[in-house]
Amino acid sequence: MAEQDTVRVGAFTVGMAEAEGWVRRYFDESRNREVAATGGRTRPYAYPVYDRFAAGGAESELSDGDLLAPSLLNASLGIRAVYNLQTLRPRLEKGLAAIPPTLTLTDAAARGTLASLLTDLFGVLDGPDPAVGLGLTTLSKILHRKRPLMIPLYDRRVKRCYCGDSGDHPVEPVSRSAPDGPFYAAVAAGIARDLAEQPVQWRYLASVAPADVSLLRVFDVVAWERGGTRDA
Repeated sequence: MAEQDTVRVGAFTVGMAEAEGWVRRYFDESRNREVAATGGRTRPYAYPVYDRFAAGGAESELSDGDLLAPSLLNASLGIRAVYNLQTLRPRLEKGLAAIPPTLTLTDAAARGTLASLLTDLFGVLDGPDPAVGLGLTTLSKILHRKRPLMIPLYDRRVKRCYCGDSGDHPVEPVSRSAPDGPFYAAVAAGIARDLAEQPVQWRYLASVAPADVSLLRVFDVVAWERGGTRDA
């Protein structure tokens, strides 16, 4: 199979035709709205309700609505987490302000600023007073909407793609015992490398998604689907 007939996500590959099908299905707004209206066992995907959620916060501001957006990606917050996010809001907004809205993940990696920017931002989860009820998955789903070009979504399926003990996984499992900020930055660096080394594949996959969808959002759909397969 030709190299460009597949796309790599961390330790795994998937055929481009299958990846394209995942992207087209996930970002089919008409289909998602129809499924939501009819009920039944089939569940709609979160586009566009998560992506266009009118939270009211500016680019570097986190409104209370922004804090609740992860529930649209099945990462509901408890009351403790909301209280703790409100306490962390000034630090999070400072970290967001340090990231230009137009900065992409691959550009930050090329400039050598990826690790510092993301470690500082997600470092709010580290330290002697961790935020009860808040973890990497939820925080990434809050912050991705504010910097969709720079901040990747993270969950257990993305972790399967990027963190493991095989030689193909870019992040070793021992790294998961490290603080959250550096760990997340290491996963993001692996994602940036995959995007930079496969520009043709990712440009094509992004082209079949709606115009308001970022490359990192498209990437997450492919990684989420691939990380959920039986051999992942």
